[in-house]
Amino acid sequence: MILGCDTGLDITRGLGEVKNAWVTVQNFGTANAHNVHIDLSANDEEASHPDKSVNIGILPPQNQITFKLTVDSGLGFGSEITATADSDETDPISISKTQCRYLDANARELIANAGALGVTVAIQLLK
Repeated sequence: MILGCDTGLDITRGLGEVKNAWVTVQNFGTANAHNVHIDLSANDEEASHPDKSVNIGILPPQNQITFKLTVDSGLGFGSEITATADSDETDPISISKTQCRYLDANARELIANAGALGVTVAIQLLK
């Protein structure tokens, strides 16, 4: 799930315009997910960004984790970003988003409620 995304600049790496995305991966299963990998890409990706992917050793069942990922993109607001997650137990799952100009109030609230970035938290399923 992409909680939100925005457009920024990465001048320190000389990449120019980038898209930032706050991505949550959830394990709704009953067993650990091993070697979880999350990757962010853009339809106009120009160079590889060091913060475009993350690996998680184990994601316990009924837990989720949120990361801020960044991908280099072309100039302008026409980029489509795609977050793809997979693990040893699952096939890749992708979700895409367009219009990554700024974080609206809803996205900021979702990110704030996700907890500390990079920290696994338990989730409750509604029945």
